[in-house]
Amino acid sequence: MREIVIVAVYNTIDRIYEYTYSADPDYGGGGGDVYLDYLEASIIPYTQEHYRVQTEQPNMGILGSSLGGLISCYAGWTRASVYSRAGCMSSSFWWNSEDFNNDILVNRPAPSTKT
Repeated sequence: MREIVIVAVYNTIDRIYEYTYSADPDYGGGGGDVYLDYLEASIIPYTQEHYRVQTEQPNMGILGSSLGGLISCYAGWTRASVYSRAGCMSSSFWWNSEDFNNDILVNRPAPSTKT
């Protein structure tokens, strides 16, 4: 197996806001792009500075479960230039009336398979 480094970012009390890219009328949320920007602007550079990692797109993946699985799928689909892999375990695709299935997959181009 290739050597891997896993960086696990602790969730906060704002996890619903952070792990959802759109707002649900009943639950709120919608800050997923801000969260992903934070990972890309702060966490990835910090990790690169302090550990022996390769952060080029072919070497980068994102993984989560439940709402973390939802934001991971969203990141893999919309930010394929950053993440070449996405692990989406038990993803909360019910979020915002199944918005991921009904909007993201339908209205946004599929990520390129080129790395």
